[in-house]
Amino acid sequence: MKTWIVSLIGLCVAGAIYAQGLLICTSCGREAKAGETTCSRCSVALPKPKKESVVTGELPAMDVAGEISKITVASIKEDFKLASRAETNGHPAIAYFYYKNAMALSRLLENERFSKESHGLLMRGTERMMRQLKTAEIKCRVCQGRGKLAKSQSTIKVDGVTKTKLEGGNRLAEPVCPMCNGACFFTGMADVERTKAELLRGRTDYEQRRMLAGETRLGRLFVTPELEKLLNARQRALVMTGYTVPCSSCQGLETMSCSTCRGERWIKCPGTGCKSGRVDIPKSQSNARKEIRLNDVDIDKSVCPRCNGVGTIRCSKCDALGSVPCKSCSGSGQAVRCIRCLGVGVMDCTRCKGQGKMKDGAACLDCKSEGSVLCTGCRGEGAQTR
Repeated sequence: MKTWIVSLIGLCVAGAIYAQGLLICTSCGREAKAGETTCSRCSVALPKPKKESVVTGELPAMDVAGEISKITVASIKEDFKLASRAETNGHPAIAYFYYKNAMALSRLLENERFSKESHGLLMRGTERMMRQLKTAEIKCRVCQGRGKLAKSQSTIKVDGVTKTKLEGGNRLAEPVCPMCNGACFFTGMADVERTKAELLRGRTDYEQRRMLAGETRLGRLFVTPELEKLLNARQRALVMTGYTVPCSSCQGLETMSCSTCRGERWIKCPGTGCKSGRVDIPKSQSNARKEIRLNDVDIDKSVCPRCNGVGTIRCSKCDALGSVPCKSCSGSGQAVRCIRCLGVGVMDCTRCKGQGKMKDGAACLDCKSEGSVLCTGCRGEGAQTR
């Protein structure tokens, strides 16, 4: 009975480890090496290794009908493929615009035709590229990227006498920087102006690639000439408003670098007399002997109480985040919505009053019998660009 219970427990443990991608012999419990098909200890056949799902540069298959839907699906898959390639090659700005273009085109497909899985891949790709553009490694201000404090900062004052911390062999000690814990850098908000310049360079390169491919521009969107000929005014506005117009101040970053700490999250200690975390103690005017009790702890009174000897404190304006919300767009990252069309991008034709035909029954030439035209204020983008 005990043997049967032990074997059952072994099988359960082996199954759990197998789910993590490891190969464990179900008979003796030995971990198999890569490429082995039988256990080298008991010669029992090993289970087949679990295949991990690999994310490729292709979207799941979509069952669509209609000429517009077929061309749209092909364009979305091509954009996703090019975005994955640009991301792999280390061009996050270019990949970001490919992802946005694919997301805007997906508005032409119905919900049942464009799966949640495909939408999630595009959404995560866009967010991942923007997050990569907005973050950067910032050099620690305390140790200046060395990871250790300077030798001059390793000296302390005790009872008015300057003493130096020593290591074995009477070498000067260089303690680990308490701010970055020896990492030299920390992750923070990248310089906004540099990020904006990188986005503009990526946009220029992206547009050149689309134009060389012979594609047509619809506002900030790029589509194939075949698809552009099939779209009516409402469909054009649908995809153009799907490609959100970024804020002119932050270029869609939603945040701006903190003006107080300049994105470094820490500012110089404002404590009175603080110099690199140390405060000069004036000499006592009295020659009286200081009374020392047995339970007193020797405390270095030259350490600044405001920053605890570090020399910098957390920036209170950005709460040590290095960035603050953009004032122009209130942190949305988008341009102001058009007041004429309320962000829809389309409006009724003024000539036929939205009927698509004139009073005599003739077709309206302005809207081509559609009854609607692109908004004259935003040109179909749904936002104020001027």
